[in-house]
Amino acid sequence: MELASQTAEAWEVYSILSESEFQQCTQAGIEPILAQLLHNRTITTPEEMRAFLDARYDRTSDPLRLVDMGKALARIQRAIAHHEHITVYGD
Repeated sequence: MELASQTAEAWEVYSILSESEFQQCTQAGIEPILAQLLHNRTITTPEEMRAFLDARYDRTSDPLRLVDMGKALARIQRAIAHHEHITVYGD
């Protein structure tokens, strides 16, 4: 079992979108909080955000493109191998 102190990393703080970026997203029908969250996950233009939010299965992007997905996948695989309980949460 891992202890929090052994796995703690420095927080990465993302910069807040500019007022004009928020306005562009709002004009595309994207709420500001969603725009910021998606931007933090490397989905950075209103067009990419709209496509993500309106996703159809045949048009979804590679989930490994999400920030730290490789780390998440490795951790889940390790948990499965060691018969650990898994809890998934997110924003």
